[in-house]
Amino acid sequence: MAQNQHQIRAKNGDLVVMRGFTRGKAIKAFCTQCLGFETHPKDCTATECALYPYRGKIYVQESKAQATND
Repeated sequence: MAQNQHQIRAKNGDLVVMRGFTRGKAIKAFCTQCLGFETHPKDCTATECALYPYRGKIYVQESKAQATND
């Protein structure tokens, strides 16, 4: 099976080829670029974005916190 590859923009503005990416890596790359490479995707506040629920590991931490509070 051929490896997935896609071009993404790097912080310096160059296009780089991303090979063997997973769904999570692709989302992180998109969110990082959207945020201008200045902040971590988990700190995003764009609640209307379709990727907002998948932007980082916040949902895992919230789930653990809810489990310990129950």
